[in-house]
Amino acid sequence: MDHVTSKFLMWVLFNYGNGICKLCGEIEEGSHNIIIECEVMKACINDFQTTLLTLHGEQITKDEMAFGLVGNPIGEMSRKANLRNYITFIIRHVVFKNRYIDFGGIERAKLLLKNKVRDRVKKELLNKWIEHRERNAKEEYANKYLIENILGRLENDNLILSI
Repeated sequence: MDHVTSKFLMWVLFNYGNGICKLCGEIEEGSHNIIIECEVMKACINDFQTTLLTLHGEQITKDEMAFGLVGNPIGEMSRKANLRNYITFIIRHVVFKNRYIDFGGIERAKLLLKNKVRDRVKKELLNKWIEHRERNAKEEYANKYLIENILGRLENDNLILSI
């Protein structure tokens, strides 16, 4: 059996369909494609690039795309690094969850998933705000999720998101 045939059989056995990423249209070289090679994933990460760099001043590596900053040897995680991990986790989760949808081309997939990611980040931050507000832990919320007002601010007991 040649290399191409064995790859095709692997895709069929593991239910990868025809081996073409539905998001970016490229041949998947393995299950890691969606996390570190897919152009749609990269576009979603790049959409948050300024925010992510503000939280942790190093460029996003393939290891971080796959595992978060915990995959990098940075020592104890700062609050900003933890928040960056949280955002990149949300991005990975949204893109991975939508990997079987054919959006009708890579540009449309990028646009729609960037919007889905942004909406999901806002929803997560709002849900965390509601939880913290109910526990009267507003300062804890601000210290954990709004560090230096990077993602938003609290104003008159209201959450104002800037992402």
